[in-house]
Amino acid sequence: MNAENTPLSAGSPRRWTDQQLDAIRSVGGGLLVSAAAGSGKTSVLAERCAYLVCDARPRCSVSQLLVVTFTEAAAAEMKARFDQTLRARLAAAPDDVHLRRQLALMEQASISTIHSFCHRLLKQHFQRLGLDPAFRVLDGDEAALLRAEVVRELFAERYDRPDAAGFCELIDA
Repeated sequence: MNAENTPLSAGSPRRWTDQQLDAIRSVGGGLLVSAAAGSGKTSVLAERCAYLVCDARPRCSVSQLLVVTFTEAAAAEMKARFDQTLRARLAAAPDDVHLRRQLALMEQASISTIHSFCHRLLKQHFQRLGLDPAFRVLDGDEAALLRAEVVRELFAERYDRPDAAGFCELIDA
């Protein structure tokens, strides 16, 4: 099926620009999609995932994809669109064992925010990094307090040095 006419949802084809088609069909490496809000990044990336799993040769598995975004909403939307596209493709080819398996793997698809991906990676490999396995991510208030504490300590240390004149000039500037 031509990606230009590939449905994003059952029965609704989408017209892609040449640049979007290039992003969808690019294989053999990573891809960074950067564009203005509302330009179709999420649609393009969801369609790219579907292309790699359904149309590329060789086809890949959902478990081989890593898709990171900056917001939870974008990650959820991308996963939902990808799932919807796979379902539409399977409805059109109900005997495709590969597509049926990929839909079963969607629950574990690595589509998340960059923060969630890093957190998962650290949780899986804490021992290699010498981290406490019970580590957690600071919330916004805790992070602000920690930053303020570090800045206070850093400034106090710099002000107390014999060569503090340069630091004082920097602060004055």
